[in-house]
Amino acid sequence: MGGRPRWQWHAALLDELAVTTEEAPPSSGAHFLQDLLSDMPLSELEQSHHVLEFEFEDADTFWTWCWSHGWRGVMERLTAEQLDGYRKGAFDYFGDGPVPGQLRADLVTATTIVPGNVSGGVGQPGPDKCEHIPDGLVGFATANRLPNC
Repeated sequence: MGGRPRWQWHAALLDELAVTTEEAPPSSGAHFLQDLLSDMPLSELEQSHHVLEFEFEDADTFWTWCWSHGWRGVMERLTAEQLDGYRKGAFDYFGDGPVPGQLRADLVTATTIVPGNVSGGVGQPGPDKCEHIPDGLVGFATANRLPNC
């Protein structure tokens, strides 16, 4: 939240409260999707970036949202004093009106073809089952229901 101009107040508040955040996980950042997909046998790869602007009804709604996603992990590590200061700082900053919000998402669609598995069908074993997927990604492919894995 702290890297964009509209959230500079947030970064300042965290600094004031001596809140430190861990490094971003490897599954984030601008190159994550490209790195993940580069070794996979995909064609017709299309990637798009989307930004959704919206408003929270008020600071209470924002506060509830903070507890509903990954930021919760940071909030759970705060001391009681830091958490109280964070809540007070956010509510003081936003006041009584609506709170601007923004979600960013990178979406990818692609096609994969499994050679020699034309008759197998989705979910059916075929002669080349999963041989085309690099080691380490078989679990990813299976969990995400890539064909014939």
